[in-house]
Amino acid sequence: MRTSDFLAVTFPQETGKQYYAQITKIDASGRIECRFVHSGSKYTFRQHSGWFEVLETTGLFPVGTRTSEVVHYAQANEAIGADSTVGVTFDDGKPYVGRVVSNSPLRIKFLHSGKEYGFDANRIAQAPGNPYHGRKALEIKSYSKGRNLFSAASGARLSLAIKNRGKPMRGEFEVKLKRTDANEYLYENSGLRAEDSHASDSFDLRASDGQKLMLLIDFHPAVMPYQLNLNTSSVIDRDTTISGSHPFVVKSGSVMHFDVTVVNDTMTTTAASSVEAIQAVHREVTTNRSRTTSISLEGEASIELFGIVTLGGTGGGSTSTETGSGTSVGGSSSTGTTHETSVSYSVYFPTGLDIAERF
Repeated sequence: MRTSDFLAVTFPQETGKQYYAQITKIDASGRIECRFVHSGSKYTFRQHSGWFEVLETTGLFPVGTRTSEVVHYAQANEAIGADSTVGVTFDDGKPYVGRVVSNSPLRIKFLHSGKEYGFDANRIAQAPGNPYHGRKALEIKSYSKGRNLFSAASGARLSLAIKNRGKPMRGEFEVKLKRTDANEYLYENSGLRAEDSHASDSFDLRASDGQKLMLLIDFHPAVMPYQLNLNTSSVIDRDTTISGSHPFVVKSGSVMHFDVTVVNDTMTTTAASSVEAIQAVHREVTTNRSRTTSISLEGEASIELFGIVTLGGTGGGSTSTETGSGTSVGGSSSTGTTHETSVSYSVYFPTGLDIAERF
């Protein structure tokens, strides 16, 4: 993609409707800035291996919105004829993409509005009652027919599902597929979102049946409270990371499904309450890195991964309960002074990821 190319984007909030935009900037980090021709709204996208994600916007569709329906119209050095795709820039500097209906006389149907304009020998637009009637086209350039950016990504599909202590998690995967016989990455995706514990992506896998690969995952949990609207992504804590890897053999079939489970250890501590017990273990774990070589707990979501081991059960996800191997007790002595009794709590905390294939 280059600046001045056009995109036709379908957002999940309005399936079946295409919005046309011109690319105005692509920076070194891969951010794609666009101006939508019908409204002038500005959007910044990031292209992942299977979709576009909205990073910034002045329009209606919110940050975090994802879509795999993106058609790319690239500038082409071709003669303009009937049925050609063209980009037209009028004398107000605004560009639009259209299809040539006829070449002599020149008539163009604009894709964003469906309106047709005729153009005379001086490129003056003729369409009485329409906004650009009588305006001059400064440029009419040829473009490609349009190609769906993600239609070719069908060679393989990766599917991930993550749970912690039996409950689904929200967050974001950083995923890599690496050959075990060479220092070569066959697939990388640093932003695979799991809003409902599941995430998937389609891509071209350059690996043969029976080849040995290594799946490497860093998972960043979402910060609670979670967003309820799945079109608006939850806030991701990228300073908290839980990591794991899994060797596997490529098998016939296009879907590679992996169940990802947070592995927990436990630590016993004495405290006046379960909240204090969790805080104490969190401090110990974050300072004693030898216990947590596969995680980083620098972010605000990290303490949400700690909880009290519930008697007679597995406990719950990333939230704690007041139930432990004891409860704090407050009381009064015969002299009228108040005292607290510290008791022992068993606190669970994450140490890494267990990855199991299911294909």
